[in-house]
Amino acid sequence: MYVCRTCVIPKLFHKADLVNLMKLNKSKLTETLRKLANGKTVYQARKVAGISVRRVYQLKEAFDKSGEVPQIGKSVGCPSGKSLKNGRLIL
Repeated sequence: MYVCRTCVIPKLFHKADLVNLMKLNKSKLTETLRKLANGKTVYQARKVAGISVRRVYQLKEAFDKSGEVPQIGKSVGCPSGKSLKNGRLIL
């Protein structure tokens, strides 16, 4: 009986997609939302910014809720440890 000793795992992602970082800035965000508004698919809109389909859905949901372009970048999320003074959080 012949037993193959190598394990083959199919590729799930293209190498080109893994090399590009998913860096999203304001202009890419607005262009992605504009493509969605013009009737493009989520997959086509994600190609503009190089982000995932899931992220496009998250951005679209935030835009639909508020009606404004979602805020991205600095000053978003949890405060950093730099804002602590004497063990207290300064807001």
